Amino acid sequence: WKVDLGTCTNGKDLDLETSLEKKTVTILLSTDIFAKLPISLQGGAVIPLVPILFVQGVDIKQSLANRQGSKAGSGPQYQMSLNKKSFTIFNNYAQKCYGNAVSEDMMTSEVHPLCDPLARAIRQQSPTKKNVDILEEAARATYALGGGITVFCKSGKDRTAMAVTLHQSKALGEYHGCG
Repeated sequence: WKVDLGTCTNGKDLDLETSLEKKTVTILLSTDIFAKLPISLQGGAVIPLVPILFVQGVDIKQSLANRQGSKAGSGPQYQMSLNKKSFTIFNNYAQKCYGNAVSEDMMTSEVHPLCDPLARAIRQQSPTKKNVDILEEAARATYALGGGITVFCKSGKDRTAMAVTLHQSKALGEYHGCG
């Protein structure tokens, strides 16, 4: 996927257009905001978009799923498998940005130093216990690579709001010395 930038013609400050065929997200900005962008972005620089999903249930339903076990292809086992695959993509991206070896397998790939705490958290995941360190370390490593995160839950209410508040307060503490 890639991100293109353009200007809005509908009077809004911000609008989005997507093209599944071209695998492109176009961010349209008002001319005032667009003018504040660096010249390199105004000239049509392509911004790579690398979507990666790390999962960890945190509510009581996850606790029950962990206790009861799960069928093949669902529940905790599925989360563990998805996290390992996502880590491989994430680590390879870090390697491409900063050099080092790239591999198809998390267990044999050289782990980039920015990704090492996330690799440890993923290696420690268990089908019987929640490991929220995965979410914390994924966010930390994403920010370290200049990326952004999205947090969501099934209902999109309480857990999402709590997670967003946690990440915002950590960013304030880490980057601005507050808290």
